[in-house]
Amino acid sequence: MKLCECGCGEPAPIAKMTSAKHGWRAGEPVRFIGGHNQRLQKRTSGYRMVVKRDHPRASTNGCVQEHVLIAERALARILPIGAEIHHVDENPLNNANKNLVICENRRYHFLLHVRARVLRAGGNPNTQRVCCVCRRAKDFSEFNVSRRNVNGGVTTRCRECNRAYCRKARPGNVGKEYIG
Repeated sequence: MKLCECGCGEPAPIAKMTSAKHGWRAGEPVRFIGGHNQRLQKRTSGYRMVVKRDHPRASTNGCVQEHVLIAERALARILPIGAEIHHVDENPLNNANKNLVICENRRYHFLLHVRARVLRAGGNPNTQRVCCVCRRAKDFSEFNVSRRNVNGGVTTRCRECNRAYCRKARPGNVGKEYIG
């Protein structure tokens, strides 16, 4: 059994006749279920778009991002306001059900990306974060506490990289430690 290539996960029907125009061979599964290949070739931000003029999230030209429709089909209802879809493999063209995670808001979606970045660097996302300069996973204790309480309460540069940055940024402070 072959599945429809639009990413909906439904089984593709068997072609009853051969058609060179459509690429069908009698007795073999077709590539798309009728009407499922209405995607636009144009992609915005790397996402596939589908014409669905009556959808609440439709743009001015009547298109909706394909992964939103697939997530809504799995959820069996329209996504709530503020919900976002996360691609596990970070490939916006892979819209398989197992690759999509419905996030309640943008903050949770961003958290998934941060945790994935730590895993790719070989760290533990529960106890480490990635330094934005040296790109290594380091324990939370190797970062300064953020005064603004953003990024989980710690700075984005590790202490070692922050010292090097401060030495370069403040040439008059040679030999003095700057803790920021």
